Amino acid sequence: MSTTLIVIIAIVVVLAILFGKRILGIGKAQGNAVLDKMQDPTKTANQMIRDMQVKLDEARTALATVKTNSLRADSDVLIAKKNLADWDSRLSGILAKIDDGDKTPETNQLSHTAAEKYDAAIKTLAAKENIAKQAAEQAKVLEHNVQHIIDAMDSAKDQASEIAARQKVADATLTINKALDTTNVDGLQGTLDKMKNKVTEKEFIAEAYANTGSAGSAATRIDEMLGSNSTADTIAAFRQKKQA
Repeated sequence: MSTTLIVIIAIVVVLAILFGKRILGIGKAQGNAVLDKMQDPTKTANQMIRDMQVKLDEARTALATVKTNSLRADSDVLIAKKNLADWDSRLSGILAKIDDGDKTPETNQLSHTAAEKYDAAIKTLAAKENIAKQAAEQAKVLEHNVQHIIDAMDSAKDQASEIAARQKVADATLTINKALDTTNVDGLQGTLDKMKNKVTEKEFIAEAYANTGSAGSAATRIDEMLGSNSTADTIAAFRQKKQA
């Protein structure tokens, strides 16, 4: 293998090593950039809690409305019961008068009217009680859901505190590891490797020049030796010619 080819191969190897380390450095830098752009766990958890608080406030408002409707429905039931009791009393009084012999057209008409009102009062009370029952069930369901949100928020707050504490440790660990990675490996070791590669490159080139110089010196010495012999022959021939 010729000296020139050795030098070329050495240079290519050095460039390949340097280029490979450059690509590795770019990859690490991109990885660090991705880590920096990751979601902040503590901020994300706190935002979720704030969103849950908004939902909780809405649920509490809805629950207050349903409870108010439930109380109003209960009040309507009481009013309907009193109204039924009143018409029960009126109808009983009219019928008593009729039983006592008061069978005038007016008494008969009033008895029919009282009976209709009494029947309507019974239906109204049943409807009001049904509404009150539904309102109470709705309030119970909403109250359960609100309590579920409250429990979830309490758990979320505890977990958010844990996340915040763990993130502080993770951030500190990441900062230290990134510093070690960047400073010791990419910085110090990378520089040392680069210097070693430069020295290796110079050693290859120096060796190549040394080989080339040695070859040139040998050729020069041979030519000089051959040249000296040729000159001696020429002088000897010239003397013989003069003596003749």
